[in-house]
Amino acid sequence: MVQQSHERDEIRKQLQPFFEDLIETVIQARSSEEPRITELKIARVGDRLGAEAIGRWLLGYDLDASLINVDGACHYRMSKPVEKTYHTQRGEVRLARHVYRPSGEHNGAIVCPLEAKVGMVHKKWTPGCAEAMAYIAQELPERAASKVAQKLGAMAYSFNSFKRVARTLGARWEADRDQHEEATIQAFKIPDAAARLAVSIDRVSLLIDEEQKLNWRMAYCGTLTLYDGTGEPLKTLRYGRMPGEGAHILREQMKWHVAAIGGRREDLEVVTLSDGAAELCNILDADYPEAARYIDYYHVVEKLSAALTAFCNKRSTSKKAKELLAKWKTELLNTPNAIENIERTIKRWRAVNLEVGGQKPVHQALTYIANHKAQMNYAEARAKGHPIGSGHVEACCKQLVQTGMKRNGQRWKPRGGQSILTLRSLATDARWEDAMQVMMPSFKRCVEPAAQAA
Repeated sequence: MVQQSHERDEIRKQLQPFFEDLIETVIQARSSEEPRITELKIARVGDRLGAEAIGRWLLGYDLDASLINVDGACHYRMSKPVEKTYHTQRGEVRLARHVYRPSGEHNGAIVCPLEAKVGMVHKKWTPGCAEAMAYIAQELPERAASKVAQKLGAMAYSFNSFKRVARTLGARWEADRDQHEEATIQAFKIPDAAARLAVSIDRVSLLIDEEQKLNWRMAYCGTLTLYDGTGEPLKTLRYGRMPGEGAHILREQMKWHVAAIGGRREDLEVVTLSDGAAELCNILDADYPEAARYIDYYHVVEKLSAALTAFCNKRSTSKKAKELLAKWKTELLNTPNAIENIERTIKRWRAVNLEVGGQKPVHQALTYIANHKAQMNYAEARAKGHPIGSGHVEACCKQLVQTGMKRNGQRWKPRGGQSILTLRSLATDARWEDAMQVMMPSFKRCVEPAAQAA
């Protein structure tokens, strides 16, 4: 208790000037006629107090022993504490802390116990600050992230800092992805009402910088969506991989997570959904051969609508395209094997060569049906409570890539792009907190006094 009281008194003494400065700022502000500026001044002085308080906390991790062990290797203390500026969520703080060198190694790499024990990112960003910066950077381009952070508060750091920190955290996740994902998926809470797990994949173009040449390449996105017994979505996990590596890592991630979730809930029924792209269909058929399989209902309607519009515009028909399409949609949703009747109707048109704007929509609709007819029984799917739309994976493509990585002027290199894509996938499906709890401790190193280690 005596030691604790002494520490309390020391911290109070060190923080008192900053606290008094805050009080003085508040008193002076009462005579100000510029509320907006005054509030900002008070906030900044409060941030300064907060940064110093974080600094006092950080110093609790400092060591003053003659010898320490760092990851089992002996290090000796250098003569005097060395000052260094650290970056926190409340701004910068400058601290005098001890540093060490490896014993028996000339000019060996300096180790700071404070940095090693806290798990500083790049030896200067506190874990909380690095996480906050990475979260903002996955949401906004780095320059915009820097401007927003400066406007909101104390993280007045450069856009290059946001870029470096975000890519470091993304790269750290990728370096030990299997280990991190195993821990994260085990922490994932499966809703009690979950009855089915829908697996979907899709592709989206992304501008890639390939040896100073820009090319559009296809990135892959995937979703695992839990549904209740009535077909209502409950939770979605999102995945994204950069172009260049193909779909194999995405497939491995999703298959492992499906197995992990299924191992905890063996009653979950697996359903797979995609559009009619041959590659996507082949992937899902190969990876989930026992799953109930459907082609996205809305892609089918889109094909039928194009065929109907083209036919009705070119030929004399008793019903307009919209009326016929509404009838077909009702049949698809309520009549078993309705697609076969629709196919026969389209064939009776004898309009497969009908061309509109260089396209043959009737031919395309018939080909689409012929290739995927067995996966278009939507009335049966609805009766079983199965989802029939792949909208979640399309939204995933939009959230992860379209809105976050295809802004004007943006182009990506595979490594940096994957870091952002990884962070975005974790942030948009509510795995962020679990992921950071798993990953951030990996920046720490084991440090203890040598005598204690013996």
